[in-house]
Amino acid sequence: MSRILFCLMALFLSTAGLAKAQDVFQIPVQRDAADWERADELLAEGKADEAYPLYAALLARHPGHNALLLGQARAAAALGRPQEAAAIYNTLLQRFPDEPTIRLKAADAERALGNTARAEHLAEAPPTFDFDVARLALFEPRRPTPLSSADPSKRTIFTGRLRAGLLYDSNANQGPASETFSLGNMVVTVPGAAKRETLAAYFGANFDLQHRLDETGPWVAVADARLFVRGNGNSALGELKAREWQWGRLGGGLRYAQDDNFFEVRLKGEIFNYEFNNSVVATGPELTYIRAVTPNLHLVSQAWIDWRNYTQDSTRNGFYGQAGEFVRVFFGERRHSFLVGGKYVGGSAVNPRFSYNGWEATTRLGLGLTRKVEVSPHVSFTQEHYRRPATVLESRNRKDGRLRAGVDVIYRLSDAWSLEANYMYVNNRSRSALYRYNQHVIGCGMSWGF
Repeated sequence: MSRILFCLMALFLSTAGLAKAQDVFQIPVQRDAADWERADELLAEGKADEAYPLYAALLARHPGHNALLLGQARAAAALGRPQEAAAIYNTLLQRFPDEPTIRLKAADAERALGNTARAEHLAEAPPTFDFDVARLALFEPRRPTPLSSADPSKRTIFTGRLRAGLLYDSNANQGPASETFSLGNMVVTVPGAAKRETLAAYFGANFDLQHRLDETGPWVAVADARLFVRGNGNSALGELKAREWQWGRLGGGLRYAQDDNFFEVRLKGEIFNYEFNNSVVATGPELTYIRAVTPNLHLVSQAWIDWRNYTQDSTRNGFYGQAGEFVRVFFGERRHSFLVGGKYVGGSAVNPRFSYNGWEATTRLGLGLTRKVEVSPHVSFTQEHYRRPATVLESRNRKDGRLRAGVDVIYRLSDAWSLEANYMYVNNRSRSALYRYNQHVIGCGMSWGF
């Protein structure tokens, strides 16, 4: 059952763990806040000639600062320097190609230079790409600012997404090709063990809450809730008590985001059920640390450990965990992304037969092909070394090597509605024939977010 749990979670979380970016600007250190506010006030009053040198002085102390660059570009445009303004806007567009304010102001500057085609391209309604939670937190503002089309003055942000659809699963129970296979020196038959394909319907929901503890500080209280329900069409799965699956999660903790550093700790609780009859409950902490070496290069460290309780097989109870390091790179005008890294995986169960150590290597590419279409292929390989043979009939310790490969596609109908499709292939090679299987999962559906 744990194998199905993690395969299902991987399929769901490949598209469910996203949050819409609300803002992308940082602020200078506190001692310069008064000068920055004064520059903003002068610019709002139409005194660009006085605001411009203030922005220039602030940028000398904080080179490349996003919000200050935008202020200087606006002042330059107001002073009749469109070439300088366009150059600054192009720099910001490389970092944030889909921020509406930047695109529209850049279009004005290009139009003033006579670059009509470029201006029309920039003035088109930009896409609203989703970015991962870590990137959202890293670039959140730390004081109210009018520079974004969003309302950054809100200390509390609540977002969510609902999704529903259909899928085909070639091996819903992740079983071997046949009920008869060799274990050790014996040929055995295990009724019901063979793979079973099915059509299925699913419903998912994810919600995220952020509350800044004060208006200028870096501390944010965070919480999340997840739900995934799947109903399988193949009635034969009812014999295995696997006609329906339910998975839920609640999590909460604290986030620290300051300058180029992001740290978050959450305590989570998860439950996975077959037909509300056979469940796995997992509780424990999750840690994430991100270092933004540059706006386009992030180092990501993640770790979690939890205690799992199996209602139907207490010998699987124990501690399980992972710890990994990843590199994420953003590139291109549409802010494509590439992630690669590896992690340790392990578990210590009551029964040593279910205890293991191993590793996983993973890579994922995120491509914004057009303003509406995103494609994200991904590949991972996991190897697990168990402390005991899989069954009493075998003499060698169990060893599994699992390849996962797939692609997720999103077509945005509007800011809220999207069509989603995904494909995932799993091939698990094991020393034990009981755990050898391959699986194809194809899904499509629609989602609504807010």
